[in-house]
Amino acid sequence: MAAEADKISDTLTNLRVEMVSRLSKIETKLDRVEDHETRIRKMERMVWIASGAAAALGNADRIISLLGP
Repeated sequence: MAAEADKISDTLTNLRVEMVSRLSKIETKLDRVEDHETRIRKMERMVWIASGAAAALGNADRIISLLGP
């Protein structure tokens, strides 16, 4: 009976170690995903800024012509 209890205890200990190891890997992957999301948001922000600048520069000749010489 004691040998069986020791076997169960060892199995639970090994399971705990495996769970901690997997949790660590999951946390690392989540950090990478959050970092990836931040990079995507920054890139999207730059695209919108560039679009706005292009629109403003594209209409600059119209504004200048409205102001006249």
